[in-house]
Amino acid sequence: PAGPRAALAEERVPQADPAPASPPGDPQSWVEVVALVRQRHEAILANHLERDVHLVRFEVGRIEIRPSDAAPRNLAGQLGRLLNDATERRWMVSVSSEPGETPLQAQRQAAEAERRAAALRDPLVQAVMDTFPEAKLETLREGPGRGADATPAADPDPEARGDESS
Repeated sequence: PAGPRAALAEERVPQADPAPASPPGDPQSWVEVVALVRQRHEAILANHLERDVHLVRFEVGRIEIRPSDAAPRNLAGQLGRLLNDATERRWMVSVSSEPGETPLQAQRQAAEAERRAAALRDPLVQAVMDTFPEAKLETLREGPGRGADATPAADPDPEARGDESS
């Protein structure tokens, strides 16, 4: 009989399995690769990866880098061996002449400089700096409920909130 059950059976055509996912321990980004190297107590290699390497391409199992002149000549081989030992996958690490991304350390420094500049543009900080001309911005901290790029919100009038406890 070609009733509703037959129609349902036709709709349940088996689908091809999706591409196999990466094993759970595989790093999924360049940042994760560097973190894995550091977790494996390879501080010198991790420092070179952060300071002296321009990432050209990343995909799980394959990395292309452009090391600077300060990086050891065998850096790609060291990284490949470490990744092969640390994961359940074969990794290919190759050297490229393409420019690639800015090294991670320089990216962090640029982000920190932008955070400082943004803080100095904040009207409250400007008011403090104007009031105390010798003041310097020493340390940036995130306050409760404030993100890295949040700006201070004016506290509304307590009566406007219905808060009569003030």
